[in-house]
Amino acid sequence: LEVGGILADDMGLGKTLQTLAHILSEKNAGRLDRPCMVVMPTSLIPNWLDEAAHFTPQLKVLALYGAGRKKHFAQLGDYDLLLTTY
Repeated sequence: LEVGGILADDMGLGKTLQTLAHILSEKNAGRLDRPCMVVMPTSLIPNWLDEAAHFTPQLKVLALYGAGRKKHFAQLGDYDLLLTTY
């Protein structure tokens, strides 16, 4: 059984940055052997993309939502972080 996690702090306490920092730390330690997936409302994806580009440009990030998402399925393993919606 694989282990996952949930970070459920209140709004404004830095969940996005904490998560990005942790994913980058795992990548730098050589423990990131597959992409991490973060599921969120569609309205939050642009913020996550901006934060990732600003604070963790070393991460390869894919926003996976909308009608065109299937075209990326074959390349999911090329990314460190997948952002998607429910």
